[in-house]
Amino acid sequence: MGGADHPTAQDAAFDAAADELYALTPEEFTAARNDREKQAKADGDKKLAARVKALGKPNASAWLANQLVRGHPQEVQPLVELGEDLRAAAADSDGPRLRELAKAQRLVIAALVDQAKQDARDAGRKVPDAAIRGLVDTLRAAITDGGAARELLAGRLTAPLYRSGLESDGADGASEDVAPAPAPGGSRRRAGSARTGSGSTAGDDDTADDGTADDGTADDDATNDGAAAAAAAAAARRIREIADAATALAAEAAAAADEADAAVDGARAEVQRLRDELADAETALTAAETTARQTHSELTKAQRAAAGAQRRADR
Repeated sequence: MGGADHPTAQDAAFDAAADELYALTPEEFTAARNDREKQAKADGDKKLAARVKALGKPNASAWLANQLVRGHPQEVQPLVELGEDLRAAAADSDGPRLRELAKAQRLVIAALVDQAKQDARDAGRKVPDAAIRGLVDTLRAAITDGGAARELLAGRLTAPLYRSGLESDGADGASEDVAPAPAPGGSRRRAGSARTGSGSTAGDDDTADDGTADDGTADDDATNDGAAAAAAAAAARRIREIADAATALAAEAAAAADEADAAVDGARAEVQRLRDELADAETALTAAETTARQTHSELTKAQRAAAGAQRRADR
């Protein structure tokens, strides 16, 4: 059984190494990874060394996403939940709900992007526009694809993720015209839509000739209507929760940005004060140098006069 324990211990060691490495900046990553690889080799674990060596360096977009997940997991969770709701609404071809969720999507993504920018400022890093676009693509992909969401939550991205399905327009998230994706194996019917008006349904062959089918259908319709109302209420609550979380995150990011702006203003004022003091000091130095030159000139004249007087006295 000892062999069964070794992979588990190695996995734990690998996870610890990966978590440490992807918490670093891209500039620090390669050297730290090489150190980890060397340490694994020195410990005699060649398989772990190979796994660590295979870890890829994150680019700027991936670094932003990784730090967002690691530093703000509670803020990222609404994005994952929103994706689950969007995919369910798309499978049900529920256009109104998709439009409501798309509005929440824009709020969540915008708030997370603001937070990522603040994280970068706190780390003293300048983030190019291309990195922000990559982050937005990654967040969209996590919404539209459950697998992408799991990759994002792992916090070990090396490059942006790209969405598939639920295509949308707009810089901050999905547009209100989100195209619903078909459900695997055929579309799922929404609650309350089992009856299609004229034409047969799957249950037509089971209809009795004694007239009792109509009563059963009415009961089914009432049940379906109740289920639909409950589902709509639950969806509305979920959307409000997600929107509230996004709003709170946006407020936190705005407050952090205000603090950063105030710090910048304070630093600029301090720099200006030091410049003014330097200018005053330079003016005083110039005056002192002028006085010193004049004093030296007068001293030289006095020394010459004293020497002349001494010579006359010696005669």
